[in-house]
Amino acid sequence: MPKLSDLSIPELEKALTQKKDQHDTLQKKRGRLAAELQSVKNEIAALTSGVREKVEPPKVAKAPSKPKNKARVKTAKADGKTLREIVYYVLSGRKRPMSLQNITDAALDAGYRTQSKDPAKVVRVLLYTDKNVRTATPGRFLLKSKRKK
Repeated sequence: MPKLSDLSIPELEKALTQKKDQHDTLQKKRGRLAAELQSVKNEIAALTSGVREKVEPPKVAKAPSKPKNKARVKTAKADGKTLREIVYYVLSGRKRPMSLQNITDAALDAGYRTQSKDPAKVVRVLLYTDKNVRTATPGRFLLKSKRKK
């Protein structure tokens, strides 16, 4: 490409228009990729915590958006704790296994909130998939001990 100082004004304007078009195309691509990345993050969060939170993708070529009304934002956390942390707390120090319903009730009493119509299903998924929780008897759960045998 020739030096900019060697170009005429119409050629400079044409080059500027091309650069603007490239910029717009890249901004749109960036927005699509950001939305796709957020979707992947949501899927990972759903697999690791058993709760699927819907998060809005960031807007293209704008400053990061903030919720307009914090009261409308729903969360699946209680005082900044995840369901996993709450379940660990509920099960910690228990010598006898707890039932799914007792664990679910304790988590809800601890302030856990979910959009699920059946919170017990969410807790069940966590209990059966978490490597630190063991099934003592069918439907009753304990934390795995930390000591090595």
